[in-house]
Amino acid sequence: MYLCYPISFPLGYILDVIIGKDVGHLYRRQELKELISRHGPRRDHFQSLFEKEEGKLTEPTQFSGQLSSMEVQVIRGILGLSKKTASDALVPLNKVFMVDYQDEIDKEFVLKVIGITSQQDVLKAMFTDEEPPQPKAYRRDRSSADRSKMNNDMPHDLSNIETFEQS
Repeated sequence: MYLCYPISFPLGYILDVIIGKDVGHLYRRQELKELISRHGPRRDHFQSLFEKEEGKLTEPTQFSGQLSSMEVQVIRGILGLSKKTASDALVPLNKVFMVDYQDEIDKEFVLKVIGITSQQDVLKAMFTDEEPPQPKAYRRDRSSADRSKMNNDMPHDLSNIETFEQS
């Protein structure tokens, strides 16, 4: 090291002045997306010979260093966020299901709301331009003190819907 120093230091200094200091390589977003995809699960013909289905995408193991397909999707999605706007993520106000603050919450109303928010209706609303069915507003002439009370047979959590529907 000491023998090469008188030659290597001036030569390195001259090259730094002429070429400039190395700032490293910066990748564009598209290049990063492709690089991340290459670290994810891939079609491996040799491994597919030992699997049940021919040509199946192989999922990485815990120790392989490969990213899982879900991790690749998340990272690629994050890299694409700079091109997204808020309107891409938000639902227009005219398509949002809303409940009036004066609506009475009774058994029939809760069943209507649950019917609208079922998985099929949500998926149908996401993939078509149809509007989901709107429940009718159920209002009765009662005092505001009676409105805040719930019936005794109503569940406190809507996950217990079976017992609620049987009553």
